[in-house]
Amino acid sequence: MDNIIESGKDIFSFGTSLQIYDNRKIVLSCCKRIIEYNEMYLRTDAGSVIVEIFGDDLSIDDYNSEGITVYGKIKSVSLCSRKESGLK
Repeated sequence: MDNIIESGKDIFSFGTSLQIYDNRKIVLSCCKRIIEYNEMYLRTDAGSVIVEIFGDDLSIDDYNSEGITVYGKIKSVSLCSRKESGLK
């Protein structure tokens, strides 16, 4: 069972993880760059996927080489491939 969990990133083909704590906090590892950001919307490049977060009073904390922490009232999280997003 542990092997399946450890190889999860290979199954999804991206080296990022997304941890959601209720609707108030998201920890996103391996965030390569922030594409768009305001208090209601955050769009990030996480390698082979684009992560979109919608909510109210969104703020970013602890932006570093390992990822970001997003706070606010999270309403939805969306993942799409780079190809679908139109990014190169």
